[in-house]
Amino acid sequence: MSDQTLEILVGRLQELSAGLNARRVLPQPSPSSRIPLLGPLLNWVYRLANRLATHWYVAPQTEQQEAFNEESTRAFDEVASWLVFYHQEITALKERWNHLEAQILSTEAAKSSATADLFLSLPDESLRAWEEAGLPAQRPDRSSSRARPFDEAGVLHFPLTWTAQGTGWRYLFSLAVAGLALNCRPGDLVLDFAGGSGWVTEFLSRFGFRVVLLDYSDEQLRFSRSRLKADSRVGMYGRIDLVAGDGMQLPFADATFDGIICMNSLHHMASYEAALREMARVLKPGKRAVFAEPGERHAETVEAHLSRTEYGDLEKNVPLPLIYVYARRAGFARMFRYPYVYPEAMEFPYPGGGENPSAILQRLAVVLPQWMQVLSLFALEKEGEILPDSDLPPLWETRYTLRAEITLLEFRECVKAGEEFVERVHIKNTGDVIWLSNPRPLGGYVRLGVKLCDSEGRLIRDDLARVSLSGDMLPGDEKEFEVRMRAPLEPGQYMLKYDMVDEWRAWFESRGNRVATHALSVLSGETLGGNHQSNVK
Repeated sequence: MSDQTLEILVGRLQELSAGLNARRVLPQPSPSSRIPLLGPLLNWVYRLANRLATHWYVAPQTEQQEAFNEESTRAFDEVASWLVFYHQEITALKERWNHLEAQILSTEAAKSSATADLFLSLPDESLRAWEEAGLPAQRPDRSSSRARPFDEAGVLHFPLTWTAQGTGWRYLFSLAVAGLALNCRPGDLVLDFAGGSGWVTEFLSRFGFRVVLLDYSDEQLRFSRSRLKADSRVGMYGRIDLVAGDGMQLPFADATFDGIICMNSLHHMASYEAALREMARVLKPGKRAVFAEPGERHAETVEAHLSRTEYGDLEKNVPLPLIYVYARRAGFARMFRYPYVYPEAMEFPYPGGGENPSAILQRLAVVLPQWMQVLSLFALEKEGEILPDSDLPPLWETRYTLRAEITLLEFRECVKAGEEFVERVHIKNTGDVIWLSNPRPLGGYVRLGVKLCDSEGRLIRDDLARVSLSGDMLPGDEKEFEVRMRAPLEPGQYMLKYDMVDEWRAWFESRGNRVATHALSVLSGETLGGNHQSNVK
């Protein structure tokens, strides 16, 4: 709605308000019944006065009141019409904006697609020049970086050390993003590419992955062994292997790994194309390689210059368009970017900015392009279809649903304390993932579970019964189960709660699923007698 239309609406509302207020000051008729009746004469005078008042005062007041009501109705009708007009204008404006936004997005998508096609068509000479931009004429070789001195104590504790606290927290931030983007499940085999001192391997192992750490430096691998042996909890969920090898000629068979993680190592590789081609080769179909790297202007930074001059390291830019071209050539089907910045770049006082989404977005629009020069978090995904099952990786926990329809077919209302009894249940997989049935050491398989609660629903124990599936259940599959359990030894009023459980992951109820419940009276043997009530549905 335009400013002129708004001014007209406000002015008309003010006029209507003034007119209504003028009419509201009319005197209200007061009852004449307060005149005392002191005899026939006064009674006659009283009736005459009432008639005169009705003729000269009440009737005109009634007419004015009716006029006031009519004017009020017209005023409110006019205001309502303006509000309807305002609503229509706003709706039309939103529709025009949505249409314009869709056009902009489609145009930007077309531009991005055209740009990607342009990059893919660049000749090899242009790509190599792009990759080597910012490097000195005389390049360091790999042997020179092997002589780099290391503080063994610092290496063994990094990034959990007070001597490099800022760097340590930022590395952990990047690892959290990369670990989630990896989208692997406990028990999966992950390659820690150029893993150095093994700090990433340590964290991966604690999350239940089987890990292969690859590095070309024998000294770094020695540090890794010392680090990983220092804590008995590392490796308790799966095997860890340390392998000496070249990142551009990986000593592994095709389709070996469920995931690859590369933390600040790709920019040291002499050839991005060779390294990415090897990663794609050893990855399984549909799996990912994730990266946390410095940005597209890294080679020009003071840090890179010092690393080259003092230690002989190879420090290169990481331009993502170039990585995209090499990744597509290597066999990756998709690339994802995670445009995060470190927390210090997006700190807002609250109130004073943090409560204002517009201010946050404006700040991000300024900060993000700067950080994209120094921090690149991205993932490359290999072509391939993976059917979702109950062993869901982190990124799929919100994309797919664990759902079950649970119906009690036959259940007991009264049992004897300590008695073993049986109930029948019908289960249907109403979600969109396969329920795995075979037990796994790190969970991810589904069973029917029964919780014992008090009469108000407070949990007493969550393992009153467990029933395994006879086979994997696809979405839409249905089965009936006999559930055998033993009643509590303590007489009282209880509640049984039936739910499916993704073992070592979650009860379905915690993901929004509806459970089935029924009350259970546990009686002593003397009280129960012959009363064994059972309900059948």
